Amino acid sequence: PPSISFDMELGLVLRFLRESAQFMTLEREPREMVVEAQPAMIVGPEPVSTVRTPANEVF
Repeated sequence: PPSISFDMELGLVLRFLRESAQFMTLEREPREMVVEAQPAMIVGPEPVSTVRTPANEVF
C-alpha cells in the first residue's frame, strides 16, 4: 500500500531533520534545508490523512 511508503519517507525526513539539527552549529545550508522542510511537514499530515482514509475504506 502507498501509505507504507509514505511513512518510510516521513521517517527518512525525520531522521534527516534530527541529523541536520545535530550539525546546525554555524552552517547555513542545514538551516535553510530545515526551514524548507518545516512547511512540508505542516502540510504533510493533511494529504496523508486524506490518502489513508480511502485506503482504509478499500481494505
